Amino acid sequence: MWPLMVPLSIAFLTGTALGRTPISWWSWFILLLFLGVVTILRARGIPFWICLVAMILIGAGWSGMQCQTLHRQDLLIISGHATDPILAKCEGTVLSMSGTRMQLHVTKWMTSEKIIQTSGRITVRTPDHLKPELTGKAIQVIGWINPVPASFRDQTDWLTIAIDGGYRGWMKLESWQLLKVVQGQEASTVSLKRKIQSWATCVLMAEPLPAHGPVKSLLSALLLGQRDDLWNKVAAPFQRLGVSHLLAISGMHLGMLVGMAVFMVRAGRDRRSWHGFFILGVIVAYMCIVELRPPIIRAGIMTATACIGLLFQRRFSGIGLLSMSLVLVLAYQPGQLTRPGFQLSFIVVAGLILLVYPVRKRWFGSSSTTESKPLGVLKEWFINTFTASTIAWVVSIPIVIGHFGQFSIASVPMTIALTPLVALILALGSLRICLGEIPLITDVLAVLMSNLAHCCLHITKFVDEWPLMSIEGIKANWTWVCSAMIWIVSWCLAERLRYLLWPSFTLILAWLLLMQVASGDG
Repeated sequence: MWPLMVPLSIAFLTGTALGRTPISWWSWFILLLFLGVVTILRARGIPFWICLVAMILIGAGWSGMQCQTLHRQDLLIISGHATDPILAKCEGTVLSMSGTRMQLHVTKWMTSEKIIQTSGRITVRTPDHLKPELTGKAIQVIGWINPVPASFRDQTDWLTIAIDGGYRGWMKLESWQLLKVVQGQEASTVSLKRKIQSWATCVLMAEPLPAHGPVKSLLSALLLGQRDDLWNKVAAPFQRLGVSHLLAISGMHLGMLVGMAVFMVRAGRDRRSWHGFFILGVIVAYMCIVELRPPIIRAGIMTATACIGLLFQRRFSGIGLLSMSLVLVLAYQPGQLTRPGFQLSFIVVAGLILLVYPVRKRWFGSSSTTESKPLGVLKEWFINTFTASTIAWVVSIPIVIGHFGQFSIASVPMTIALTPLVALILALGSLRICLGEIPLITDVLAVLMSNLAHCCLHITKFVDEWPLMSIEGIKANWTWVCSAMIWIVSWCLAERLRYLLWPSFTLILAWLLLMQVASGDG
C-alpha cells in the first residue's frame, strides 16, 4: 500500500500545474479559505479528500503567486522586458564562472543621478576566459544589458522562464577595463556553499589536468556539475546517444559516492551508530560541492531522509521519499514543473522504483541475493543494470521526444559501457579531493581521471558516427506524450494479456507518423 505522501504529492503537483494558468493567484487562496470555513462548520473529522483539495489549492496559489508577482526592487522592473539593449553600470556579486560566462547577482543599478537597490541575476559574457579569483567578489561592470526577450505565440515563453529561474538578461563586456573589483567589499551575500565550491574546483581541476578543452569540460560536469563554454559541443554526442543522464549530477552519482562511503566505514567492522552520521555528512558535503539542479536536489532529499530514518531505525518507502522530495522541490521552485530536467528526473526515478521489479521478474526471474561467486555476482549486476537502463530509457522516450524531438537507439548499451568509467572517475575525484595535500598521489589520480575522460569521449564520438544511432527532428504534442507514457506503464505492469496492448501501440506509432507528415506539409 502506498504511503499517504503519494496522493498528497500528486495533489500538490496538480495544483502547481493549475497555478501556471492565467487565473489570478489570490483566487486559489480565497477558495482555500472558503474550504477551511466549510470544514470548521462541519464540526466533524476532516476527510482525506478535503486534505487533497487543500493541497491542490495551496499548490495552485503558491505557484501562481511565484509566477505572477515580482518584488518591487526586482531588476526586471528596472531593465524592462522585450526592450532594446540598455547601457548600464551595475554592481553585484560574482556567483559563478564558466568559460567566458559569469553569473552576476546585481544589487545596485547606478545612474548619473542616483543608485537604485535592486536584485536579479544576469549573465556577463567576457572577452576571454575568467580568472578563478573573481568568484565571490563584489564588482562593478559597464555594458549593454539585453533584457529578457519578447515571447511570441507558439514559441518559448521567455518571460516565464526568466521569472522562474531568476534570470534577468545578459551583458556583453567589451573590455576588462570596464570591470572593476570593489576593494574591501567581499560580498556578504556569498554563501559558504560558494566558497566550498571554489575550493573544490581548485583542488579537483588543478594541474596536471588541462586548463581548457573537452577533457576539462567533461570532468567539470561529472565531478562538479559545472558547464563551461565547450559544454554544448562536448555534451552533444552524449545527448544524441541518450546517455546525457550520465553527465548530469544526479542520484546515480550520489548513490555511487554513498556506496563508497558505506564500504569504507563498514569494511571489516560491525555497524556503529556514528556510521549513519558520517554518511549523512558525506551527503551534505557533496551537495555543497556540486551545482544544485533538480536531479541532485531530489536525490539529496531522498538519500538524506532515508539515512536519518535508519539512524532512528525507521525505513521509508522509495516512492514515499520521492513524493516528499517532489513537494519540497516544487514548493521551493514551482517553475521547475515545466523543465525537462525536472520531468526526466522524477518520472524516470518513479519508473525505476515501480517498474524495474516486475519487468526484471518477467524477463529473468527473481534476483538472487545469495550469489557469492564472482561470475554470478557479475551476472546479477549485468541483469540489474540492463533492466534498470532499459526501463529508464523506455520511460524517458516520450519526454525526450516531446521536449527535444529526438529518439536514441543506443542508450541502453552505451549506459552499460560508460557507467563503470563514470564510477571510476567519481571514485578518483573523491580520492583527489581527500588527498589534496599529497602532490604525487593527486597527480597520479589526475592522470588516471584524464585518461578515463578521454576514453569516454572517444567511445561516444566513435559510436555517434555510426548511422541511425539517433533520429532527430521528431514532432509530437503533449497529448501524444501522455498517451505513450500510459502505454509504457501499462506494458511494464501488465501480468497477463499484454498482447492486447499491441494494437494500441500501433495506433500511437501511426499517430506519431501522421504528426510528422502534417508538420512536413506545414
